[in-house]
Amino acid sequence: KLAIVVYKKSSYELYAKEKEDSRFVHLLKEEHFSVNQFIPSHKAHKASLEKVKKILEQRNIESKFIYRARKFNEDWADIIITVGGDGTFLEAARHVYEKPMLGLNSDPIRSVGMYCGIDVTALDKTLSDIELNKIPLHKLSRIALAKEDGTYSKPILNDILVANSNPAATSRFILEFHKKSYEYKSSGVWVAPAPGTTGAIRSSGAKT
Repeated sequence: KLAIVVYKKSSYELYAKEKEDSRFVHLLKEEHFSVNQFIPSHKAHKASLEKVKKILEQRNIESKFIYRARKFNEDWADIIITVGGDGTFLEAARHVYEKPMLGLNSDPIRSVGMYCGIDVTALDKTLSDIELNKIPLHKLSRIALAKEDGTYSKPILNDILVANSNPAATSRFILEFHKKSYEYKSSGVWVAPAPGTTGAIRSSGAKT
């Protein structure tokens, strides 16, 4: 049994510890209301990550922990587990084509996890249910962008925006649908597969 665990770094870890952002650190010292959730969120995420490690060790599941900004090869693992929120799940999904994914929300009080079906308290039972085939796999549709030079983008779950590099400029494009062409001028075209409509696309007025 092999698992790749893709994890995020908390905002506190990134900006206070690694980047030592002076403005961020100043706000923390001042106990400003705008940053008062960062330390509790950091502690919750770290606690979840440590619990994940412990559970995998207890179940004799060999694992690799990979920061979400790094590439990885899914072929090594039987399952991909993400620890964070939707951003971590979406980032990891860019490198996964065949293996099942399990999203774990590391801070359900303060983090959004539409793709994260569990938190750490349910991980052990969920892994048992997966081994016993009690949890069905759900396939999610994704979208990729094909370019004129023949290259393709990685398949993604959220959305693709095609627009002028200047946000104030008009975008001109032609859409082909059912062998008919339609010419448009607008701010751009925003496309999402079914899973992506629950995020920003839906907030703009799209219906699922």
